[in-house]
Amino acid sequence: MRRIAILIIFPFFLSGCIYSIEFTPPYEPIPAKIERPLDISASLGDISSCFMKKCKLTSERELMRIDSVFVEMLDEENIFKDIFPYGSVSDLKIEIIQYPDLSSDIAKREKLYRDFLNWSLLGYITPLPYPFYMEVDYSVRISTEVEGALLILKEYKFHFKNTIRTASILGARYRKDSIQDQTIQYIAPMIFDSIKNDYEYYKKLEEIFSKKDFQKLKSLTIKL
Repeated sequence: MRRIAILIIFPFFLSGCIYSIEFTPPYEPIPAKIERPLDISASLGDISSCFMKKCKLTSERELMRIDSVFVEMLDEENIFKDIFPYGSVSDLKIEIIQYPDLSSDIAKREKLYRDFLNWSLLGYITPLPYPFYMEVDYSVRISTEVEGALLILKEYKFHFKNTIRTASILGARYRKDSIQDQTIQYIAPMIFDSIKNDYEYYKKLEEIFSKKDFQKLKSLTIKL
């Protein structure tokens, strides 16, 4: 009886295994010259996911974990003089919004394989590779707060495909943290390179913040 119980439970332990996470296209860094760190403080803003016109904020626990990775990576770039953790008062907030498309095209052979795992229910309990494909659009907004109002100063957009192979249908849920960490490590360099390539723009912001010229700051606001 004990052996039977182990045989039943063991696949569920394996089901949280991730065989691979692949982002395409591979990101190639864009060379950009930074004269010096700008005297601007920055921090990560809210992270949300929008699906079928409904947006959901990332939980505080997940956000704190992502923030620790993001802050460390941004600090290494040496773009801004001060990098603060999420929730801190800072000149700039970097807000990230993702728009996943779960109906991405799947190759016929992979679709037959996945359908077989679904209809046979083997996809829930076996350590066989279960493929997930997801096209994702990202909107990254650089904003600042003036007199209680959030002003959006810049917006960067990115698109990529995420291919995840886990040991079961449940694998992506069990290892959500790992997927999020690798996603932020993939997209963060894109964000940083975009900011570095707009270095002259952020130099203007530096002067505006130093003079506290809020009217001029408001004039730079973009409408989405």
